[in-house]
Amino acid sequence: MKEIIVAIDFSKGSLNALKYAITIANKTSANIIMAWVKKPSSNESLYSVDQTIIEEAKKRFLSQYGFSEYEPSDIEEEVVKFILNQFQENTETEIVLSPKEISESINPDVFSEGDTPKQRAAKVGWAIKKFNLASEKKPRTKKGICYSFEKMKIENSYIAYFKTADEPTPLTPSKENGLDSGNLAV
Repeated sequence: MKEIIVAIDFSKGSLNALKYAITIANKTSANIIMAWVKKPSSNESLYSVDQTIIEEAKKRFLSQYGFSEYEPSDIEEEVVKFILNQFQENTETEIVLSPKEISESINPDVFSEGDTPKQRAAKVGWAIKKFNLASEKKPRTKKGICYSFEKMKIENSYIAYFKTADEPTPLTPSKENGLDSGNLAV
């Protein structure tokens, strides 16, 4: 997996670096990791950042980009959950799906009234690209454009954007995920 690490302190220069990294990531299907950097003014710990500084940085980012935290749309959430469910229904670590077949399978209420099947598939395709969900774009077939999805990549996207606090993570012991504390070796 390709990853671009961007050091960011919300200065004008670091925001320009972030814009450039986003452009490169979109062209190379890379993920972006933003690392908060702050030059300590004394011997203070790098891990103790004053909350007011963080809020000020978010405000500057918001004024520059129009958002400081991303709120996914219903379509984006449905797409990620649908792909994740496909992995849970079989033991494969990689599956191939088309935006058309995803759009035909997810809740139709997430689309705008009057959207054609082609428009629905296009919206699903944009969600796939926006979250960089696909590991590979396959050659066009009779089904249309297809993408290969890796289980770990989809799980990471789900955890990062859609998982609720009360849902267990794979490492949280529960009977549902087979990690019951009674059967864990210490």
